[in-house]
Amino acid sequence: MRILALWAAFLVFAPSVQAGLRLGDIFAHKIPEADQVLEQFNHGRAQTALPARFKVVVWNTHKEVHPLMTHQMTEFTETHDLFLGQEGWLLDPFIDVLQKNPDWEWSFASSFYYDGKGTGVYTGARASAVKSEYRRSHFREPIIKSPKVAVINYYRIEGTEKLLLTINLHALNIVAKYKNLDQLKELEKIIEKHDGPVIYAGDFNSWSEDRLIYLQEMRQRLGLSEVSFFPDNRKLFHGKNVFDHSYIRNLKQTWSQAKPRIGTSDHTAMEFEVEYEE
Repeated sequence: MRILALWAAFLVFAPSVQAGLRLGDIFAHKIPEADQVLEQFNHGRAQTALPARFKVVVWNTHKEVHPLMTHQMTEFTETHDLFLGQEGWLLDPFIDVLQKNPDWEWSFASSFYYDGKGTGVYTGARASAVKSEYRRSHFREPIIKSPKVAVINYYRIEGTEKLLLTINLHALNIVAKYKNLDQLKELEKIIEKHDGPVIYAGDFNSWSEDRLIYLQEMRQRLGLSEVSFFPDNRKLFHGKNVFDHSYIRNLKQTWSQAKPRIGTSDHTAMEFEVEYEE
């Protein structure tokens, strides 16, 4: 059991060590209090609504602060309208990207802190969120007992009174299936209650067949469509199962791609364009 636990810790935190975090810092982490999880950048400075047709990027940035990554993030804010990111790390270069463009508003939910710097999921848009909140998983990753977090935002879209619901997820990874599904089911309740367009996307850590089957059933149950990518170079587990997904409802996909970004994250950014439809 001890060997399995150590192996699980390696799978969860090896990317963090590669990104420049010291192993000692990882085990000296701090879980934020409930009122410290959510932070906002450029709040209230963006426009009031997204256009009826808009471009989205979904990307696990791998706790990376490499200049290439921050440059690519900046480029995305120039060409896209909505950004759903996972594994952000609130170091100065990363914060600079969030604050650089005053036309973008960001919501950042920290899973835990390294040396007082939050790491977690973050959603940005050219429009100010009507409402921003988070959900923290009831269960936690092994060894350091860290939760995973999802950011939930609501945005206005031009041409409709219905709000766009965005759920940006980083799912539990090295845990039993029922723990992973517990986190997903909590978010599904939000989608079930929402009357309007939906984007539900992120790193689902769907490396097993069981998890993929559940996602297929979830999609059908909630009336979601999965975004398809051309080309499709999303990260695979053992060359087979996809980790990252993007689901939509009451939105028509008009364009997409998942092209690798050399020298930055180990995940491929998912880019797509959608248009609101009843």
